[in-house]
Amino acid sequence: MKTPKGEKIGHVPKLAPLAYNIQLSQKLDFSLINSLEKRLQREIPPAYKRFLMEYSNGLHFYFSLNLYGNRDGLLDRSGNEVIVWDLQDLNRFERPKNSSKDVIFIGTYSYDASKLYIDCATNKVHYCGRYDATSLKEWDSFETMMSEEIDRIYALFDEDGYLTVNSSEKTPYKIE
Repeated sequence: MKTPKGEKIGHVPKLAPLAYNIQLSQKLDFSLINSLEKRLQREIPPAYKRFLMEYSNGLHFYFSLNLYGNRDGLLDRSGNEVIVWDLQDLNRFERPKNSSKDVIFIGTYSYDASKLYIDCATNKVHYCGRYDATSLKEWDSFETMMSEEIDRIYALFDEDGYLTVNSSEKTPYKIE
């Protein structure tokens, strides 16, 4: 289903009348990227900037993985838009206290609000808890993380888009 602000794929009406397994929002242009970087007071890592500009300004994948983008000025409250969670909120208000200044948080997992971040010095992606930035899992690149996580999460659902395992398995590593 195309919406004014993106695309929704995989309708699962048994969950809710307007539930979709994949939600992509409209891509960002240079001016919106520049605006976001000014608000963040830092550059966005090249791989993630490419994702935001070539694929989607954020992503909701199977009620599991949420990637953040630029919400500034894009929320229209029509009910049809794909909701974009803002990178500035994640990096300013939800950032674990023990995180390095060299990292930028890019997403969360719906199950427990655990987080993903990119180490700007190495371009590696890390998974950590909600309140603790200690790396629990690492990927060599944003592209590798996306490929592995999409495959892993997709395998947790049946052909009708319904979860076949315990919700706690929607994260890449069980936090005790």
